[in-house]
Amino acid sequence: MPIALSKNGKCLFTIVTHAGASPSELHAARQLKEYLDRITSLDFPFGETGAEGPCIVVGGGALADKLAGPLNLGELGDEGFIIKAAQGGIVIVGGRLRGALYGVYEFLERVGCRFFSPLCENVPSICDLNAPELDVRQKPALEYREHWYRFYYD
Repeated sequence: MPIALSKNGKCLFTIVTHAGASPSELHAARQLKEYLDRITSLDFPFGETGAEGPCIVVGGGALADKLAGPLNLGELGDEGFIIKAAQGGIVIVGGRLRGALYGVYEFLERVGCRFFSPLCENVPSICDLNAPELDVRQKPALEYREHWYRFYYD
């Protein structure tokens, strides 16, 4: 069953991080807000845990554990992630280096965004935004990702 993120010009979720969020987790949460705002033309609320109502939790912590139960993040490595719909929210967690960030990008792709290169992306315009059912666990087969395209070095 789809999860309504926005409806009738209102944001239905708050994006939250935990007090000890890593720089990558904070960046991931800001990216999520930026793209959800662009998709819906709304201003999704953003803050640390303690928000009222449904929330999208980016990064581990007590609220992520409360919503999704204990998640074994150690087996994901630095770049693996979990996206899980839970009662009262959505949890996007992963390795503290880049896992949550990759989880956010996967989530955004599942709601319609496409990222082709730093200079080419497709961000849909959707007023009443829904996310699909979510129970995703990904761990890359490779230890790390490396890009050898010229524009990554400019």
